[in-house]
Amino acid sequence: MFQIIKKLLSSAAPSSEHPDSDNQKSNISPNFLTDAFRIDKLLHDLLEQPQLCTVTLSDNNQNFNTSILEIHPENRTLLIDELHPQAGNALLKQQNKCKLSTRLNGIHLTFVLENPSPIQFQGARAYKVNYPDKVYYPQRRNSPRVKIQALHITFAGTSSKNQATAGGRLYDLSRTGIGVILSDNHARIQRGDRMKHCHITIDGYRLNFDLTVCFVKKAPHGKTYIGGYIENITNRDQNKLSTFVAQLERKHIRNTRNR
Repeated sequence: MFQIIKKLLSSAAPSSEHPDSDNQKSNISPNFLTDAFRIDKLLHDLLEQPQLCTVTLSDNNQNFNTSILEIHPENRTLLIDELHPQAGNALLKQQNKCKLSTRLNGIHLTFVLENPSPIQFQGARAYKVNYPDKVYYPQRRNSPRVKIQALHITFAGTSSKNQATAGGRLYDLSRTGIGVILSDNHARIQRGDRMKHCHITIDGYRLNFDLTVCFVKKAPHGKTYIGGYIENITNRDQNKLSTFVAQLERKHIRNTRNR
């Protein structure tokens, strides 16, 4: 009898183990990260693998583009670029929060950013926002992964600042923006620069557009990554781009289902 009572008391006592997994919080979906250390790691990974981000605002059906510029774990803040198109900045000021979505290693993630404070960053407008308390990040191996680098899509454009040409290959592609690994940075491209007469070729079709550069990152191995928003693209070219991206997404979904 004593052994039975002891066992019951032991099973009723709270566990002394530290909850190192979000799954142990019964009121939080396992698809959400809530541990501060893991959120820090995820945000660092986003900086190491620069991605264009989509921002949505409540009561508005339009998507806006931004990028994560810096993170400051010690202050629990991060910096994001101003929103594109520009109309999003006025809406953000009114609502004081937004939902940011992007991909990391092919996996969709999203989180809410609150209390945006306008600041100047490298000569352009940006926002300081609070760290997210939780991040939706379903870490499933069967998530679709669009490996743009394997497609060897080349990029070329001209800096409107000094008329220098720049080229490279795409590592990221969406319906509204691109990420490029530059062959070199002799054009001295900086954040906020405008690139004219840009073009890429997909399925034998050449797309022409302008590009507003939202981030420039020098990697440890010496390569330079830039990302930007596509502008001044014709409706026909935009439709071609949207169709191509949709085809890639469907292809990768089929591949993951057949594994």
